[in-house]
Amino acid sequence: MATEKTSTSSSEHRRPKRIQFFHAADAQDLLESGAMHFKPLPPERAELNPVFAQGVKEGSVSRLLFQAENGFSLVYSWFKSGFRLPAHSHDTDCLYYVISGEIRYGTQVLGCGDGFFVPAHTVYGYTPGPQGVEILEFRSVSEFDIELISAPMSAWERAAHMVQSSLERWRSENPPARASSGLG
Repeated sequence: MATEKTSTSSSEHRRPKRIQFFHAADAQDLLESGAMHFKPLPPERAELNPVFAQGVKEGSVSRLLFQAENGFSLVYSWFKSGFRLPAHSHDTDCLYYVISGEIRYGTQVLGCGDGFFVPAHTVYGYTPGPQGVEILEFRSVSEFDIELISAPMSAWERAAHMVQSSLERWRSENPPARASSGLG
């Protein structure tokens, strides 16, 4: 005698019950979408916040491509050449996939087809290569936070100087050329 399985896991309750499509043309600016929530910014950099806001505007593009109710999101980001992401963390795991350009993370250089996984609450930061980088960010939640890590004022001042000296270049940059990752 066969019996029907009637219980479902909590993750099955969270998953959409239908195929969902998304189009790049419909993507929202990540900051305007409300999917990413900023923890309070480090107080020591308060006087430089306008410089960093201009840097984010000119040195990066982040779009929320997909957001499922109660779980899963996909973000596209293009960070322009030398746009250093400061030490920060998120409250959820994230899998990053490089679609063009490169990332420099310590001694690691990641190019097209490469990626990395960052567990929740792990502090990290990286620098795009000379052509910048386009990445996809996969998360198993629809909303997440970002927390910038405190640093000495001298570090924030150096970062602000880098932003100011890069603004003109960033305004004229295009995304890096996409090439096959050779995966088949």
